[in-house]
Amino acid sequence: MTSALGHLKVLDLTRILAGPWATQNLADMGAEVIKIERPMVGDDTRGWGPPFLRDAQGRETRDSSYFLSANRGKKSMTCDISTPEGAGLIRDLGGGGYDPSLGHGIAKTAYRNEPDSYSLQGIDPAMQDLVGGQVAVMFNTYDQIAPFLADGKKRAIAVAQSGRSKMLPDLPSLAEQGVTSYDVAGWQALILPAGTSAEFVRKLHDAYARAATDPALKQKLEAAGMAPVVSTPAEAAAYIKNDVSTWAAVVKAANISIAE
Repeated sequence: MTSALGHLKVLDLTRILAGPWATQNLADMGAEVIKIERPMVGDDTRGWGPPFLRDAQGRETRDSSYFLSANRGKKSMTCDISTPEGAGLIRDLGGGGYDPSLGHGIAKTAYRNEPDSYSLQGIDPAMQDLVGGQVAVMFNTYDQIAPFLADGKKRAIAVAQSGRSKMLPDLPSLAEQGVTSYDVAGWQALILPAGTSAEFVRKLHDAYARAATDPALKQKLEAAGMAPVVSTPAEAAAYIKNDVSTWAAVVKAANISIAE
């Protein structure tokens, strides 16, 4: 039987959850999804357990259930895209016109030699440059920087969101330090198809609200740099609409486009 997306090849440079979950859906519909991972390390979530996958003898492997739940049906290869050879390989796999930095997000940029110039290479190479001293300062998520803060190799300057973070309660926000127009926070949301019954929405919302108060779950989320927030469906919709509007203005001002 012919699959819906069997004619497509997808290079998956995403990580953690949202991107891998989306590309997993493409694999389920028949696309050939090739997941690109860091050499010797792989996707961050491979080690996010327990629980871990067990082998035929019942022994735990190094692959977590978290990782496996978002990467079903994919092929996997390692490639260091921070090197010219690695970047060239990715472009070759994508037919010559693929920019590997897009898989890591536009906002993760690192300033280099000149104050008004930057090199967009992706979050993993940028972190390597930060630790190595080639990059002086960068914005990143808590889960990425926590190990370097803990061992004293790097120092956090400010929280990008409007208020302080529960993970770093002693660290002032940019707003507290005078940059009042800057408020950037990553988020994830439970989103249902339009037309879902109000009764089902209410039941799912109530179940999430109960789960969000569970101490064990909150501890795990905070360890990953996330703080659960319970809002009404209307509040969530308004937040997403405002965020889309904010970043649409940034994209327009920066003249950002995606090449065909």
